[in-house]
Amino acid sequence: NVRVELIPDHTLQRKLTALQAQHDAGAWMDAASPATRSAWSGPQLEMYRRHLSTTNALNTAKAIDREALPVNEATGLRELHVVYGKNSLDLGRRTATAPSMQHCPSALRHSLCCELYHDIDIVSCHPTLMLQVVRKMVQAGALEWSDALNKLVEYAELDANGVPTGRVPLLLRVAEHFGIDRGVAK
Repeated sequence: NVRVELIPDHTLQRKLTALQAQHDAGAWMDAASPATRSAWSGPQLEMYRRHLSTTNALNTAKAIDREALPVNEATGLRELHVVYGKNSLDLGRRTATAPSMQHCPSALRHSLCCELYHDIDIVSCHPTLMLQVVRKMVQAGALEWSDALNKLVEYAELDANGVPTGRVPLLLRVAEHFGIDRGVAK
């Protein structure tokens, strides 16, 4: 259940320095009162959102720096030992303890690990995998295709460019049916 994530120390230290400088430049926003923040316009709110994102990345990078083993002088890498486990009911996905690359903001994860790892994201992962299993089961004669499975096909199918074609329209129809705001449905 323990995995070792490798982190290039030079990259981590460079990123810590850059994130700290970005955070310090926007630290004045942390001192603003909630009333002041509520009066901010679009550009100010966007600047504050970026500052909060920077703060999150900085805190994650600091946690990785604190928890990772000392640098291996021969490789320049640091080991971060991460425990994976399920929730208290032993259900669902196995998730990593923090800090880990699983909980790392994607931009930080990319800059820390692009030398060593490839980050693969499967569009509509679970429905896509389920559709593959269903098709194999139908092909093997272990399952009979039903019209209800067409919704799974609609949800998981991609166009020639790998873009999901049915996912968003299907989610919007579900949102409309249940009276959910369209922005939340996506």
